[in-house]
This record gives sequence, structure tokens and C-alpha cells, in this order.
Amino acid sequence: MRIGLSLSGGASPGYLQHLALYCALENLGIEVEEIAGTSAGSIVAALIAGGVPVEEILEKVPVTKEIYAP
Repeated sequence: MRIGLSLSGGASPGYLQHLALYCALENLGIEVEEIAGTSAGSIVAALIAGGVPVEEILEKVPVTKEIYAP
């Protein structure tokens, strides 16, 4: 079975929620094979598809990241 993930827009809160969801899927061992997004979701999708680790993305997020850390 192939898993695809579609991420919507939502500005700053949106991309943090997208990262939290992706971390949760990783922690559950669910491999996302295809990813797409619009607006803020497209930024997150591009970073993830490009192989940027979630931890590295979170280092650049200008808000408290403890809630979202994997």
C-alpha cells in the first residue's frame, strides 16, 4: 500500500501542525511515499520531499517547538 499526504495552507500555525502530523506518522512507522501541499503546506511538502529533517526545520521555526518536537 502506498501512502500519500496532502497538506493544506494555514500560515505559521498550519506548517507547525503539518510538521507535527508528519512526526506522528514517522513515530508510528508509517512511511509517506508521496507528498503535496498548497500555500504553507507546499513549503513543508517541498522541505520534506527534499530530505530536510524535521528537526532542522523546527530549529528555524520562530516559536516554541517543544510541543512539536518528535
